[in-house]
Amino acid sequence: MNGIDRVKIKNKEPTNKQLTFMFALLSEPTITQAYKKAKISEKTAYKWLKEPNFQMHYKKLRLDFLKNTTAKLQANTLRAVDTLLNIMENEDLSASARVQCIRTLLEYSYKGTVIEDIQERLDKLEKQENNNEDNVTIDLL
Repeated sequence: MNGIDRVKIKNKEPTNKQLTFMFALLSEPTITQAYKKAKISEKTAYKWLKEPNFQMHYKKLRLDFLKNTTAKLQANTLRAVDTLLNIMENEDLSASARVQCIRTLLEYSYKGTVIEDIQERLDKLEKQENNNEDNVTIDLL
């Protein structure tokens, strides 16, 4: 077997059963529930979990899942804020519900400001680093 054949085998695509198990791992709170949902044995589940190829594909699937989830959250951010504002302004609701909305809005507003500040500082540092790299000269003599 030559090196190319080994690479093809090593990076082979997961089977349908493996994909079913991967999706179950993403949706179930425990490995036990995931392998039961995927209708595979415990032995098979733990064997797959140890395989580098399975781990690689599962990691990619999990990352894609998180990216999609984050995109959906971001797409609904304005609606969420509008809902909180409506609750905060609704005098028919309990004071504790309104205070909780105010607290949530203030907390996330503060966190957003901190993140923006950190990002701005990081951008400045990266710019300085790039400028310093451009100005570096090497004296070979």
